[in-house]
Amino acid sequence: MLISHKHKFITIDIPKTGSRSLRESLQPLKILDIIGPPTKQSVFYQHQTAQECMRDMSDIDMKFNEYHSFCVVRNPWRRYYSFFKYYRHYLNKYIAKDPEIDWSNGVFTRQGESCKRLFENRSDKQALRHLIMSQRPQHEYYSDAQNNNMISHIAIFEDFDNEFVKFCTHVNVDAPALKHNNKSSSCIPMHDVYDQQLIDMVAEKEKQVIKLNKYEFE
Repeated sequence: MLISHKHKFITIDIPKTGSRSLRESLQPLKILDIIGPPTKQSVFYQHQTAQECMRDMSDIDMKFNEYHSFCVVRNPWRRYYSFFKYYRHYLNKYIAKDPEIDWSNGVFTRQGESCKRLFENRSDKQALRHLIMSQRPQHEYYSDAQNNNMISHIAIFEDFDNEFVKFCTHVNVDAPALKHNNKSSSCIPMHDVYDQQLIDMVAEKEKQVIKLNKYEFE
């Protein structure tokens, strides 16, 4: 979640929809007044919902509706596969004690242990099922309790570069090159991880965003 008072915008950052790219592209411009930290114990958490952001803004006499709000949604089957790839990729780094990561930092070690627990005594399909069950559906990030949209613009991840330029133009910012970091490699193709039960599980859980953009399992 990013807030700029000068440019009057808020980003609602749904996990695995390019939020790190958005943050790392905008941060060097020095226009961000609030950058949500990754810990849920903090005010303005990185992956807050619009409802949570509105609540925290009202506590400090800010009005959510006075800001241009922006979020990105993604094909849900690919989004959960992205979670799977990330955890698998990080687990490999943790097992190998990748020298590029400071493993003396407890945050990284705890994350590695979390990845280890995910795959411990689980098949890949069982691990993916756990991820699907444990994550919020995307519509909960941009909707109110009655499933009404709270966001000024819901962008699509599949056209992220163009959406980013449009966003910057709308909030009167010279658009920098959009950084594409945090990509995870995987030797396991998406179609080998999903079975019909998991495909149907995502279809039911994410029916709101599927309806919004007519997403399909590809």
